[in-house]
Amino acid sequence: MSITGYELQEVVGNATGNFDYFPQEVNYIYKKVSTPDNNLVPIWRAYNLNDGDHLYTTSIDEYSWIVGLKWQAEGIAFQSVLSSYTGAVPVYRLYNPNSGEHFYTISESEYSSVAQKGWKKENIGFYMVPKDEGQPIYRVFNPNATGPGSHLFTESKDEANWLINQGWSNEGVAFYAPK
Repeated sequence: MSITGYELQEVVGNATGNFDYFPQEVNYIYKKVSTPDNNLVPIWRAYNLNDGDHLYTTSIDEYSWIVGLKWQAEGIAFQSVLSSYTGAVPVYRLYNPNSGEHFYTISESEYSSVAQKGWKKENIGFYMVPKDEGQPIYRVFNPNATGPGSHLFTESKDEANWLINQGWSNEGVAFYAPK
């Protein structure tokens, strides 16, 4: 038997045999397979104090440049994986030239729909892992925002819940980061 994200280490007991009235005990021992470090790519997060927007990027150059423009450096928000990672899930990035805001989605239809509203498609921003291999990255929406800063992506359930308690809308899990 295979379980995604786990590797069978050992079978203790007789896994083959006939069913009868005497109980048999068989233990299957699995080990969690973690994402190898050489597949991990940090996602840097910067915050614009003027308008509330967050930028998420795998490019240390882009991150350093935006921090040089007086955005607040928030460091590594979470990890992503290389495009060559088996089962890599693309996260599309869009840019609103009117507000300066960025938006991220794994949905191709949402990507196209948002672009039809005037947002510029910036292709794939980064790659995440399938649901069964990752930890959730939550997406919350500020319904009171009239410009940038309307979405936040975070691996912290506490941060998401705090914003939800402040009136933000819970949009659930946006994608999954490697464990």
